[in-house]
Amino acid sequence: MTTHQEAGRLRRSIIRSLLAVVIGAGLLLTAAAAASQAASAATSSGTVTYTAQLNIPAPPVSNFAGSSGGDGWGLAFTPAAVYNVYHHSDILQVACHLQTDASQCWSTAAKTITDGGGSNFATSGQPGLWIDQKTGDLYVYATRTADSTAGVVCIDTTQPASVADPFCGFTPLSAGGDAPLQDGSSISGTSDPVVVGTNWYSFNYVTGAPTGTEDQLLCFSLTTFTACPAQPYAVPYGSGTVSVNTFPAPAIANIAGQLIVPMILGSSSELACFSPATDGACAGSWPISTTSLTYPEPGNLGTGGGTVFPLLDASGSTTGFCIPIVNDPCFDTAGDPVTTPAGLAAAVTPNAGWDGAAVVIGARVYVPGGTFSGQGTQSVNCYDYSAGATCANFPKALSNLSLLYTVNVDPQRPTCLWVNSDGQLAGEIQNFDAYTGGPCGQGPIRVLAASIVAPGNVCIPANYTSLQVTVPARNQYTSGSVQFEDFNGDPLPTIPNEPLDSTGSVDLTPLDLSAASPLPQFLITLNGAGSPPEVDVKLTWVGQYSDSCVSSGQTVTGGQGYRLGARDGGVFDFGQSAYYGSMTGKHLNGPEVGIASTTDGAGYWLAASDGGVFAFGDATFDGSLGANAHLNAPIVGIASDPAGSGYWLVGADGGVFSYGSALFHGVPAAITAPIVGIAATPSGNGYWLVGSDGNVYPFGDAVSYGSEHGKSIAAPIVGIASSNSGKGYTLVGADGGVFAFGDAPFYGSMVGKHLAGVAVGITVTPSGQGYWLDAADGGVFAFGDAQFLGCMVTSPLNAPLDSIGG
Repeated sequence: MTTHQEAGRLRRSIIRSLLAVVIGAGLLLTAAAAASQAASAATSSGTVTYTAQLNIPAPPVSNFAGSSGGDGWGLAFTPAAVYNVYHHSDILQVACHLQTDASQCWSTAAKTITDGGGSNFATSGQPGLWIDQKTGDLYVYATRTADSTAGVVCIDTTQPASVADPFCGFTPLSAGGDAPLQDGSSISGTSDPVVVGTNWYSFNYVTGAPTGTEDQLLCFSLTTFTACPAQPYAVPYGSGTVSVNTFPAPAIANIAGQLIVPMILGSSSELACFSPATDGACAGSWPISTTSLTYPEPGNLGTGGGTVFPLLDASGSTTGFCIPIVNDPCFDTAGDPVTTPAGLAAAVTPNAGWDGAAVVIGARVYVPGGTFSGQGTQSVNCYDYSAGATCANFPKALSNLSLLYTVNVDPQRPTCLWVNSDGQLAGEIQNFDAYTGGPCGQGPIRVLAASIVAPGNVCIPANYTSLQVTVPARNQYTSGSVQFEDFNGDPLPTIPNEPLDSTGSVDLTPLDLSAASPLPQFLITLNGAGSPPEVDVKLTWVGQYSDSCVSSGQTVTGGQGYRLGARDGGVFDFGQSAYYGSMTGKHLNGPEVGIASTTDGAGYWLAASDGGVFAFGDATFDGSLGANAHLNAPIVGIASDPAGSGYWLVGADGGVFSYGSALFHGVPAAITAPIVGIAATPSGNGYWLVGSDGNVYPFGDAVSYGSEHGKSIAAPIVGIASSNSGKGYTLVGADGGVFAFGDAPFYGSMVGKHLAGVAVGITVTPSGQGYWLDAADGGVFAFGDAQFLGCMVTSPLNAPLDSIGG
């Protein structure tokens, strides 16, 4: 390896190969046989049973008092706490309250965050927050005051309360000097940040003719936690000089995956549109002039008007957007004006320019209505697009606060809405139920199927099987029942209420809920239960299998599948795993050494020993080493990024090479035996390498849970697979021996049994409660809940198998 970059790439390449080896070993079929396999997989695809547990925590306190200087804009949540950032300030201060009793998390009202060298960060008028639920890292858009650089600050909320400044990094997104402060050199010009997919965007508003990265769209990846590739992005807007001399800057919005960007250009104004799908202009009539609407206005005075809000059809699908000013003018996603729905203007009255994005639940839209310069009513407005009317129990008027800013969704309680506001009053932060307007968590327990079933038409259940209250236990309440509503909260007239039986369950099979409402709501009443600290509900349904429909914590039965890869580039699919192509009959400069599936299972990559990578299905080619690369050792494995669309390759010498979203996290300083495999952690932020002697090398967020290094093993290790939680892993030896570490379960091995070919890989089942081994002669061996779906032992193989994958 001649450079550090080459070393890093080689390491990533090796990691990918190893992961493929771990996934399984298998020979490649002839092209005709592979085509036959593909046809058989298509016909075998069917329905599976999904089971998911939903924990509904105890309801939070309703009112949280602010402290002096502690007003904020958006909110971020962990299961135990609620965070807010002080806005329009020349220093970055973070406040935290416990949800159980509204008390402060720390002895001080807030912590001041600097860059570790004493430099401050300035916040905008509308600073948003995003928290990584896995790590507890809180991210905030801000401007580093020392060099006028806009970017994202990391705050480690898991640090002890005694740590005064839990700063954990700053990612610059603008060039230095390209984010000058506004309003007397104290306010950041970044807009409210908006999530689209797995990226987080903010517009860098700067007054005057833009240069460099001024007046461009900044982007931060929520999977790699780095700058998005090729950002910042230019937003196509009309002629004129940008004017944002007063704060807050206009607020951007995500409308059907498009970013709507308000612009003030001297005496005119407009709405521009950016498409994250193409990193360019949206299709349609963009930009559209809003000068006659006086939206947005400098300083957001006069007629007001906060963030645009979604226009929905009666089914809850987004068809465009509306502006919260007089008469709520609406536009479709192409930027053309459309008729404002009847009753919308009465339900959503003009609000303040400070007000943030709306929240959508079903076919309802909830819009903040804060008061500023005579605009707004200090309330949350709600319009029901399916009924064409104001939602029942709304507008929700709020007291003990001033200048209401935002409506925020509780990630733990799907129907609990939170508001944040200005003024150090007893109710600066408040929450309420999205349907009744009363306190969160009081009355019937509301469970949304949409909060359990993964999004997408392919994931819509064919039929619901059962619902069970698992906590509290059935003997802790006298009786219970379930009422059924549509996704918008209206009772289903054809579905009667059902009692909970002696196990706390309801048989849903005969109710045909999917026909009445594909994503219903379940209102659960527990009589005599008092106020349980939490409620756990288990929902089971039947639907089409797709990897994209399997969420964390779910179990799937009847939907298993695996792919086998052969050294000549052949691919063989079984069960739910589909065939998308192979390298059979094509030239390879080195034998195939691994196969790795995409996140949704609708594609895969093959890796060869020379570092070549070949993409099939929805897998994207992000680079390879190829025949001209100088390698100190051959590539031995490939692993895909579970949180993105990239991959790692790994070499026998421990070199790792990363591509696409996959990040390089390190390589061993020294190895005790040749590397043979790689497995990624579920977050995609780390990986393990394993040597033939069973030594395991963790990098990134991967943790060592033990190894076979130094122990007497009967055969060399050939692969590694992560447990579903990432808190363990399983090794497999060439003799079929299996070694489980951490929380990875052991279900058996092939030790002491006859193997016609050496074992070459391992992959786990979707539930994590089983695994498959494969062998070079085409054999497949199932353990735990893994189902045997076929093998290649009786088929003619042009080359031995070398990998297995899902």
